[in-house]
Amino acid sequence: MLVFPRVHITGDGLVLRQGEDASAPPFIKVNRFSADASIFGLLRRKKHIASVTLHGLEIHIGHSAGPQSGSNSSKKVPEFVIEEVSADDTKLIIHPRDPKKDPLEFSIHELSLRSAGTGESMKYKATLTNPTPPGKVESSGYFGPFNIDDAGKSPLKGDYTFINADLGHFKGISGTLASKGKFSGVLEQIDVMGHTDVPDFAVRDGHPVHLITDFSATVDGTDGDTYLHDVRADFLHTRIDAKGKIEGVPGEHGKNITLTVNSQQARIEDLLALVVSAEPPLRGEAELHAQFELPHGKGDVLDRLRLIGAFGLEDAKFADVSVQQKIAKLSERGKGNTSNNFAPGDTASDFAGHFTLSDGIATFSQLSFFVPGASVNLHGTYNLDSQALDFHGDLHLQAELSQMTSGVKSFFAKLVQPLFNGKKGKGKTDIPIKIGGTRANPDFGLDTKRVLH
Repeated sequence: MLVFPRVHITGDGLVLRQGEDASAPPFIKVNRFSADASIFGLLRRKKHIASVTLHGLEIHIGHSAGPQSGSNSSKKVPEFVIEEVSADDTKLIIHPRDPKKDPLEFSIHELSLRSAGTGESMKYKATLTNPTPPGKVESSGYFGPFNIDDAGKSPLKGDYTFINADLGHFKGISGTLASKGKFSGVLEQIDVMGHTDVPDFAVRDGHPVHLITDFSATVDGTDGDTYLHDVRADFLHTRIDAKGKIEGVPGEHGKNITLTVNSQQARIEDLLALVVSAEPPLRGEAELHAQFELPHGKGDVLDRLRLIGAFGLEDAKFADVSVQQKIAKLSERGKGNTSNNFAPGDTASDFAGHFTLSDGIATFSQLSFFVPGASVNLHGTYNLDSQALDFHGDLHLQAELSQMTSGVKSFFAKLVQPLFNGKKGKGKTDIPIKIGGTRANPDFGLDTKRVLH
């Protein structure tokens, strides 16, 4: 039995605007709608509506859809509250303050609101598709009260889960990302703390690794720009720390990523596994400091990536037994030991270098390699696509040439020793060398041009 009659309203083509600019996108556009309310609810000072169902809802939020400067639009809206709103298949378009930046568009498959209205903090639950990288997002929390004069100042808080995000959307990497976290703040400054999990992350043809990150960030919800305060990434036996920003470029599509990357808890075999398909050639502790830049664009990630930094390796050993044996032999010969009585597995190498990576080519301005009795200083390039090597430098030995040989060879070694006399602080013998070929088939040789120069 109904004590008061109820009101049922239906309609189509509803458009609500902010301000006087008819050319600006409408704040709300609805293809069809229906609403239910009681007479008692409509007679209250703050109108109460029991439920609203919306079909084809489109919401524009942001500067270009906002009111005219100096308007006081909040006074034009009558006070109301809707107890429950259902609006599946909704489009949410957020317009950045900078009109040259692309608007953000979200397809919300399921949306329910409770206590929606003027001056109200509404409870929401939504399922939507994230545009980049594509994946499913489920979020719930509170939004509002909506600031109709400045949407960016509207408060919100809640949590989210992000699943089945396809990283293959970015050419050059692959993997399926899942993430969850919490957020709070206002639309133009949202503080986020979250966790990501990619069980099959891979760079081009590198080994897939299980990549886990924990992060804190601030997101500008009006344009999607993100400022990363603290990112900790873990994979295999390596941890990398980073901070930086992901920002859009006015007038251009996409975002630039700029990071400061540091790692004092890394393994060189883990880092190499990301970019090589074969067994990593080196094993050992690594330290890395770099500036990471990934400009926007549609090209391969490794081709667009720019790195400037320095690295160091301690107690590194080569995975190939024959190479490791040659390193051990080099060490013994450098110390003047002409016998073959040494253990190749016991010889560790230290590396250090400064590098830049741009357009798929790694350029080393300083690359140093140390073993007991010998050291190498190189400069040159390595092409990530062709794997071509082009290095020049010097091999420094603690012993003289004659100490590394015996018999007749020792005699002739003494004759040519003046050509290879070591520089102060380097060694007793300096040999100009060059390295060509490819990573799989390197070609080591004497740089004769520099010997005779």
